[in-house]
Amino acid sequence: MSASFLTFFSAGLCTLLLATTLATTLAEAGGRGAMFDRLDLDKDGLVTRGEAMEARGRWFERVDADADGNLTLEEMTAQRRHGGAEGKAGRIERRFAKLDQDGDGRISQAEFTAGTGHWIERVDGDGDGAISREEWRVAADRRKRKAPDESAE
Repeated sequence: MSASFLTFFSAGLCTLLLATTLATTLAEAGGRGAMFDRLDLDKDGLVTRGEAMEARGRWFERVDADADGNLTLEEMTAQRRHGGAEGKAGRIERRFAKLDQDGDGRISQAEFTAGTGHWIERVDGDGDGAISREEWRVAADRRKRKAPDESAE
């Protein structure tokens, strides 16, 4: 084989490997893995109830634009638009209605975080009190099969 062929072949192989790695990284960064990483505050590969509560509390404070301790539908809608995740029509409204437990048109931080413990228990397949990346992936795949238009929430 000629040196130019080997150089060309090696360059092509490197390009293919780089493209594959980049595609995987981009998919992870914008998908389910990105949310897991935001919840895994200590970066140990597990999401505990405490981490999920703290991360959700931080998100709540960031989205509560008027800092009144409540989220409105408008604040949630603005956050989704700003984050580029408008999603399917009505998805934000359905999510808001589900979280607004007392029906007053506002979501308190207590309402927002109320289901976190139950959610952790439901996703925690091995019952160790934390969610691994694999448990996260399995739960996300199950949710996607159940309701494809709701999977990105």
